[in-house]
Amino acid sequence: TDDAVTLVDTVSYTGLKKGKTYTLKGKLMNQKTGEALLDADGKEITSEKKFTPKTAEGSTEVEFDFDASKLAGCDVTVFEYCYLDDTLITSHEDINDQDQTVHFPSIGTTAKDSTTDTNISKADGKISIVDTVKYTNLKVGKKYKVTGNGLVKKPVEPTPGEKHADGLSDVKDADGNEVTAETTFVAKESNGSVKVTFTFDGSKLAGKTVVAFEEIHQNGKLYASHADINDEGQT
Repeated sequence: TDDAVTLVDTVSYTGLKKGKTYTLKGKLMNQKTGEALLDADGKEITSEKKFTPKTAEGSTEVEFDFDASKLAGCDVTVFEYCYLDDTLITSHEDINDQDQTVHFPSIGTTAKDSTTDTNISKADGKISIVDTVKYTNLKVGKKYKVTGNGLVKKPVEPTPGEKHADGLSDVKDADGNEVTAETTFVAKESNGSVKVTFTFDGSKLAGKTVVAFEEIHQNGKLYASHADINDEGQT
């Protein structure tokens, strides 16, 4: 769910006339609602491409470039329409076609101290914080890696005329090492949860507020992240 995503729709066709110029017009649909997907300005997300087939059968690609930053947990299906001049000659509008659908995973986390089972922890020499990561829209049977790191939320002096702001720094143990954690799992269902445990020397964290950030990767590629410094569930 980046702010700049490109989806490539490969359109296969049969029965077209070689040498004629056709126009493909595509739009993105929200599979769960069955309605057109809208961008940040409230406009439908569409794409258009002209092509001239050299044979009656073949394929071509249509690209959609859009802001997907608000699509966590969403299923997006592509509809395509083929025109000759201004006449619609064929279309593909199956909202349940999985080959036409792209899934955007989402994650949310809840962090608790393993001893108190709350979000309050004692600044001991050994602390274990268990972060429960809930996910949606992962592919069943695939192996994923969850990586997490801790950040200290601290007040910083605001510039004149601005409200108070929060600053961040990496959580470090007593030896000065950054506090991180990771776990791997195989998704048994598309929606579920997995636990990530941070164990470290927290003896120097008295009076501090720590927030856990999490990411889900597959084969080195980032699929979802949760990095909200103001999320109390992660704190």
